[in-house]
Amino acid sequence: MKKLIGLILATVALALAGCDSGESTRAGEPAQATWLLTSMPEGVEGVAAVKSRAAEGDQVVVLGVIGGIMEPVSAESPVFVIVDTELPSCADKPADHCPTPWDYCCETRESLTANNATVLMVDESGSALQVNLGDHGVVPLAEVVVVGEVLPRPNEGVLTIKATKLYKVGS
Repeated sequence: MKKLIGLILATVALALAGCDSGESTRAGEPAQATWLLTSMPEGVEGVAAVKSRAAEGDQVVVLGVIGGIMEPVSAESPVFVIVDTELPSCADKPADHCPTPWDYCCETRESLTANNATVLMVDESGSALQVNLGDHGVVPLAEVVVVGEVLPRPNEGVLTIKATKLYKVGS
């Protein structure tokens, strides 16, 4: 599963090379992160629920925790992996002293496959955001809600969301 997600992340990164910036500026003005929401959107569902029923083109509002692989936030592109909030990370297990609890190494491959999704952040025109997501709090184990469209699903184990909005829970 980790190899599959890595392959998806690499494919998306290659497809997005050279895309326009998702945050424009005017002379003397700071860039506006218009993709960041300041309040919780309506209609939120967990990753597992959406993954079990979503089809290509569906508009979704998905709650998840950033994680599921060793490096869940891509350094090269606006892509990250989320896991259903009902699935406990290794950090949620007091007896587990895992140095990378966001990779969910304490869960089975089947459980992770049923409970994860890959998110690609784009601007309103569909161009990949050209931002460091970590600078905006998109980091391992952060709880987020993404609003976007389901991309093609080659099989039921793959859910990729092209998201235009993101809300950081607890901020």
